[in-house]
Amino acid sequence: ENTQLHTRNLQLAQQANQAASLAAENAHLRALLQLSRRIGAQTTPADIQYDTRDPFTQKVVIGVGSQQSIQNGSPVLTEDGVIGQVTRVFPMQSEVTLVTDKDQAVPVEVVRTGPRSVIYGTAKGDLLDLRFVPISADLQVGDELVTSGLDGIYPQGLPVAKVLRVDKQADTAFARVVCLPLAAVRGARQVLVLHYVPQVPPNPIAAEEAAAAEAKDAKKKPAKGADKKSDKKADDAKAKPAAAASGAAPAPAPVKPATNAAAAPAGKKPADEKQPVRRPKESLREEAAKAVEQGGH
Repeated sequence: ENTQLHTRNLQLAQQANQAASLAAENAHLRALLQLSRRIGAQTTPADIQYDTRDPFTQKVVIGVGSQQSIQNGSPVLTEDGVIGQVTRVFPMQSEVTLVTDKDQAVPVEVVRTGPRSVIYGTAKGDLLDLRFVPISADLQVGDELVTSGLDGIYPQGLPVAKVLRVDKQADTAFARVVCLPLAAVRGARQVLVLHYVPQVPPNPIAAEEAAAAEAKDAKKKPAKGADKKSDKKADDAKAKPAAAASGAAPAPAPVKPATNAAAAPAGKKPADEKQPVRRPKESLREEAAKAVEQGGH
């Protein structure tokens, strides 16, 4: 009987643990749903499947990919804040670089005072480094940092970190600010991938440069057209003699004298053959008389 009671207690404890786990997961999913509604943008829920094998990077793999319309660069969130950004997309999976990675940067602003800066991951992989903060800035331990929305990737107002330590030295222009992520970067199970379309107005400087480039191209186009026309005329002028030469009748080939001339028709003599000279009868008689006289003498 004691063995049965012990077995029953183990089963009840296991069921209680499962119920607590399911309750925590449901609460987590409800919080994600509320976050999705609060953001007002399209999101895709995903499960974190495993960590990457590289010990020098802070990356995880989630179970959604290009077939679920996941794009490279999409922010990844939990109900507590930003945990990373999609950096590689596969058909059914995606790789997420966490905010604690040393090469990851997120533009942020201080909620209490409003100054903006950029927060980076660190080599340790558990803290964040807020850079480019002047030593004169009003920054205190416990200040909350949210996304500034200036990069066009993260919408404004997403929680990122809180200030853990502020070191100000007189010989440096910037303070060293150490921050702690608000979201459980390594403890998250379910996340939201945000399909954020930034509402960033066009850069006026870029627009002016584009207009100047178009005007420059427009000025060059007539000159190019004239050059093409002159080149075409020159090509036509060159082509005309060639066409005339190719279209002219070929020069007659020299006639070779026939070696074996064909026989002339009967009753006709060749025109080049010399005919014997026919003398009149009176001249013949005079010549005969002269010959007789010479013979008599």
